[in-house]
Amino acid sequence: MKIDKYPVIIGETSMVFEFTSKGIRGKVPKLVVYSETHVRNIYNLRFEDKDEVMGQTDDEIITNNGNSEKILTTVASALYVFIERYPGAMFFAMDGTKARTRLYRIGITNNLKEIQKILMYMDY
Repeated sequence: MKIDKYPVIIGETSMVFEFTSKGIRGKVPKLVVYSETHVRNIYNLRFEDKDEVMGQTDDEIITNNGNSEKILTTVASALYVFIERYPGAMFFAMDGTKARTRLYRIGITNNLKEIQKILMYMDY
């Protein structure tokens, strides 16, 4: 995607990715988390805000930091790393709010041709 992305800290297993959103509401720590489902090789992608003071995460908060495209690009970059680490894995994105899930769908739809090109050339 042609939009800038945030630098990401990749967890040891490539299932947790951390970055900081910087926008109109300040700096907000974010997580992209892939969790296993009860079906082998299928994962759920969750996008969460991280409360560093309380040590908790929340996938229902809508930050409205004015940078949704940059955040979606960052989430997509984490997806590419995940796919390279877990070839053949399938995932779905289902978050705590319908609005956020809808935002994922819009972002994917708006960038589908570019996503398909990238995935087509990935070595599975």
